[in-house]
Amino acid sequence: MALIVGLKKVVTHRIPEKEREPQLFYYELRRRADDWSLPATIEDKVAGDDLWGTMVLSLPIKEGFNEKNFIQVSEDLAEELKKLAGRTKKLYKFSTSMLIAAESEEQAKYKFADASSDFAANAEVEEITDEEELQKHEYLLTD
Repeated sequence: MALIVGLKKVVTHRIPEKEREPQLFYYELRRRADDWSLPATIEDKVAGDDLWGTMVLSLPIKEGFNEKNFIQVSEDLAEELKKLAGRTKKLYKFSTSMLIAAESEEQAKYKFADASSDFAANAEVEEITDEEELQKHEYLLTD
């Protein structure tokens, strides 16, 4: 079983080599033959139409690759990766403890101003990056 640590993001496309940050680790995900909506394997490189997406990690996967140089994705992990890839927004927390999902901090401030009598430009805001906290509010992050 593979130990996946430091997951930064999952997308449902190939991230071009020229856009890849050298300090991060990129793994491509092969789609399932029987259900194209889910990933089947984690690999260094997936050819053509078999690509499901790309997983970006801050740490390399140290073990779990089989003799054919891929890792079989479990049902649970496949569903989790699909959910993570569906995130289209970031989560922002304002000083009033209000949570707002938006594509950018600026957009979050506009939404905050619409929902609150506080002046958004002066409001303290932080992006929530803790994965456990993000999972609690998953319903806000997907369209």
